[in-house]
Amino acid sequence: MQTKRSGKKRKAATDSVGLIEMLGRMQDDTNERLDKLTNRIGFEFEASSKERKEVVDILSAIPELTLVQQIDVAEIILDKVERVEHYMRLPEESHLTYVSRALEKHRHI
Repeated sequence: MQTKRSGKKRKAATDSVGLIEMLGRMQDDTNERLDKLTNRIGFEFEASSKERKEVVDILSAIPELTLVQQIDVAEIILDKVERVEHYMRLPEESHLTYVSRALEKHRHI
């Protein structure tokens, strides 16, 4: 017994072309996103390096601190981005208070 098939077959070649085009667009979108992320990471790394140097420079200019205290508080501040941002936004006259508090809080005094 023969079964009748309708003459409506999908054309594999047409489906493949559509799939390939879709995958190509997805790859282009992914590459574009990766490029943006790479640029952001590079910018953030460059900015953080600059801020790290600024923190160390500020700490070395505080005559009340020993070298060991400068190193300890630099490690404390630079450990978290939030601390760096907070410290850098403080007025200059508040730096020693912040440093003393950080050393005390982390039991370095």
